Amino acid sequence: MLGKKYRVSVQDFPRKAKTAYSGKLFVVKKSPNTRRHCRVGVIVGKNSGKKATRRNKTKRIIMDAFRESGNVLNTPGNDYLVIMSSSDKLDDADYNAGLKEEIITALDKLRK
Repeated sequence: MLGKKYRVSVQDFPRKAKTAYSGKLFVVKKSPNTRRHCRVGVIVGKNSGKKATRRNKTKRIIMDAFRESGNVLNTPGNDYLVIMSSSDKLDDADYNAGLKEEIITALDKLRK
């Protein structure tokens, strides 16, 4: 899990932030900040999973992907908000693999 200094509250995130990445599973919004590190927030609604355990697992997978790619978090001056769309596009068996694959794609685009 990400440290507290790397997490941004969803309520504190600006509403008019620009979309940095848009995929079939989620959208990543980007907003500048004044800190020396990046922060990440995640929104996973009930349309992504009826049970809270699945939604929490999804959040953990996303946060761990950002943590493992230290390049994105160590670049100064940005807040990221990941907004999950419906996960009906993936089967339960392919859910974790498909989500990780798309996160890697998104992080590669965010690094540029």
